[in-house]
Amino acid sequence: VKSRFDDIIKDGPCINTGVLEITDNMIGWGDADDISIKYVKNCPEMSRPYIELSDNSKTGFGDIESIERFFRLGQTNKQATETTIGKYGKGGYKAVIAMSDMFKLITHIGNKTYTCGTNFRQMEEKNTWEPTVPLKILDNKMGLSGSSFKIYFTFTSKYSFDFNDLKRHIIRGYHDIPKTVRFTFISDTKEDTFIPHEYSPYGEYISKKTVYIH
Repeated sequence: VKSRFDDIIKDGPCINTGVLEITDNMIGWGDADDISIKYVKNCPEMSRPYIELSDNSKTGFGDIESIERFFRLGQTNKQATETTIGKYGKGGYKAVIAMSDMFKLITHIGNKTYTCGTNFRQMEEKNTWEPTVPLKILDNKMGLSGSSFKIYFTFTSKYSFDFNDLKRHIIRGYHDIPKTVRFTFISDTKEDTFIPHEYSPYGEYISKKTVYIH
């Protein structure tokens, strides 16, 4: 397990690309159109920074099988087709592994709320692929919807986090998708809401011309 995690951490995505891996799934599978990304510089309980990504998907993860499959690298998604993403179930989980020591997932499916997570360093120590925080199922009494990813950054992370840099990546990634998706950034000092397709990722560096080939 540790060897595989080391490969993912060394070769895996940076924070910005990792966030895009997760939001791709939120938009593609969860059909979300409102995503918030909260950054906390120092979590009192864990003494480290974390980001929390939340969406407004009406279906959440869909079912228990999808939740369990998320924690299994490379397990085929039988619902995937040639036109969908996430067939081999690697991108989102690898992004979380590359960024964090600890991870918590909350998803609301119908009248139930599902919570689970893991500590990757404990998984290494036990040499197990099993998540260290078992799946818990509670009644969704408040009728909540969507999913939330809480990612506690690793102390050995070679990454730095910057909202301006992330916004640039999100605009590049989603400026031309056919649906309207709203993003909200939240930190201790500011809140910023924007819709990527209202921005051009190219700024003034763009030229449009018609070329006729005979």
